[in-house]
Amino acid sequence: MIQTDRMKTIIDCVPKSHTVADIGADHGYVSASLIEKGIAKYVIASDISPNSLKKTQGLIRQRGLEDYIATRMGYGLSVLAEHEADTAIIAGLGGVLISEILDRDIHIAKTIDTFILQPMQWVRPLREYLFNNGYKIDDERLVYEGEDKYYVIMKVTHGYVEISDDMYYYLGEKLIKNRCNLLLGYILHKIKLREHVLKGLAKSKDKKEIKLKKTRLEGEVIRLKEVFDEVSKD
Repeated sequence: MIQTDRMKTIIDCVPKSHTVADIGADHGYVSASLIEKGIAKYVIASDISPNSLKKTQGLIRQRGLEDYIATRMGYGLSVLAEHEADTAIIAGLGGVLISEILDRDIHIAKTIDTFILQPMQWVRPLREYLFNNGYKIDDERLVYEGEDKYYVIMKVTHGYVEISDDMYYYLGEKLIKNRCNLLLGYILHKIKLREHVLKGLAKSKDKKEIKLKKTRLEGEVIRLKEVFDEVSKD
């Protein structure tokens, strides 16, 4: 099993826990590593796919971890009882889907202390959901895996925060404060994506919703460039 930087960072973000729920465990590598590294005493590895769960079960047997990892098939947090896990990992899904998973079983989500979230796309809608539903982002990290593939990994707990700048929805405040060596490349990547969309919108009919979208994207590009200049000076 190849350990990717994304997996390493997810594992590194997990706090010492009694029970970790690995939602969408797929191959089970993260679940196994949490036990082997002494980060978790027990792991509940779940997946909606029977084939993925078989991979996890095979890895558990191969590494002799049957007493430490339970496998469950089901959707999202519905595989858990209230207060059963103190940490949950939801990685490799879209940000909107992660939001829906948290909202669908909100009574269970409220009993989990820490979430490690790694959206593949739609990061802004996920941040919006978190900030508007009683969550705060304690830490964010960036991972780059080539071909302009940047991944954001969030450590999330319960609490309310006041967002002082709309920019923090599409470029996390913690990412800026952490000043990791990937930040400048990530900002340029986000600028490039927005400018690409703006080129496409320039060819569209000038409807009201198109104008609003163009105005929003142009504003985001300006702010991203300002942040890029600020970070570059550090």
